[in-house]
Amino acid sequence: MTRLGLAHSNELVSRLGIERDLEDDKKIGLLAAGERHPLGVLLHLVGRITNPQLTSALDEQARNGKRLGKILVSRGLIDEPELKAALAFQRGQNGKARHSKKLKLGNLGVVTGEITQVQLDQALVWQVMYGGKFGATLVHMGYVNRRQIKKILQLQSSLLVGLLALIMALASTPVMNKRAGEMVDLTA
Repeated sequence: MTRLGLAHSNELVSRLGIERDLEDDKKIGLLAAGERHPLGVLLHLVGRITNPQLTSALDEQARNGKRLGKILVSRGLIDEPELKAALAFQRGQNGKARHSKKLKLGNLGVVTGEITQVQLDQALVWQVMYGGKFGATLVHMGYVNRRQIKKILQLQSSLLVGLLALIMALASTPVMNKRAGEMVDLTA
């Protein structure tokens, strides 16, 4: 990820405990966290479609009711394996995957030193009891200020965009199977 300019440092990747996840194409998608974004927004964030292309596809969707992903594939803007990868990533953003907690706001706050593990645990208890957005809970409890939350959210966003870009690149590119010495299609 660092070589691709998608993470801030190897140390951060190590502290997040995601090195092995990044080596396994099946686990990369399980790292998705944060608020779930619409498919078009995700594809725009990773630079696969432009804003005018998204707007045009959404207009077509409104006219004929087709799924956005199918429209984008039919227009040749993305291919079917990329669509499947993006949809799997999007589904992972619900936070139910075991690995997804590694890139959640609280864990990123601990790893970057903005909050302690004790503060994270206390804020999680508070959130279960009273609800609301987790960042707002951290601010309300006095553990961080809004600037710190914004910094953590920006880090989370850049990591997730990097992961999605990596997933989509892997989805549309056959890779070498090191054991067998042959090309393997990861999209199959």
